[in-house]
Amino acid sequence: MEKILKAEGLTRAFENKGERFLAVRDVSFSLYRGEALGIVGESGSGKSTLVRMLTGLLAPTKGKIEFLSRDLTHAGSKEWRKCYREMQLVFQLPKESFDSGKTLGSGIGESLRNSGMKRKEVREKVAELLSTCGLTPDFAERYPGEVSGGECQRAAIARALAVEPSLLICDEATSALDVTVQKQILELLLRLKNEKKLSFLFISHDLALVQAFCDRVLVMYQGEIVEEGKTEYVISRPKEVYTRQLIDSVL
Repeated sequence: MEKILKAEGLTRAFENKGERFLAVRDVSFSLYRGEALGIVGESGSGKSTLVRMLTGLLAPTKGKIEFLSRDLTHAGSKEWRKCYREMQLVFQLPKESFDSGKTLGSGIGESLRNSGMKRKEVREKVAELLSTCGLTPDFAERYPGEVSGGECQRAAIARALAVEPSLLICDEATSALDVTVQKQILELLLRLKNEKKLSFLFISHDLALVQAFCDRVLVMYQGEIVEEGKTEYVISRPKEVYTRQLIDSVL
């Protein structure tokens, strides 16, 4: 299988009142094409810090990041911008990720316009992307405040797909939605995974959501990976007390 993303010994230290602490400690894993990898852990486990390093928003103190065979460990903003055509994020609060003063269609089509696509072609592509994500073309004319959270998250996924990425990083992308809408969004993501051979990093505090979507899972606790493996195996045969506690809290 083709390796999309590789993290090797990632560590991030912070200083607080003169004391040094490790938010992420020696994290290593690989993600393969067409795979959904879950990263699960409670608040403070290091998930967010890890994602910030993997997306170039935070430099690692130690370790190495490779994406599509490119070493990004010490990459500058120019190199990261190139990578963002292949790596896209879907955030927890979709309405906050859109400009409230612009239509959803404007937000979805921004990267297309920036690439030089003509106005008519942008409109057609935006309509196609909305349809792919289960929305009708008229949603392009609506504003973030005029749609539901689930509809806005579908539009956010459409925006992420506009550049035809290889990897979608979903950072608590369903946690702000009710259970019914969560299921619908997961079904959409699963369809995209199968149809487009997309790879996913699915970050969540909820092991039940990870179980419903991910092929493999990494369990983080206090900045470290304490357990990893195929999702069903980890859930049915957890080795760590912390993993068992997560399972008992949601399953």
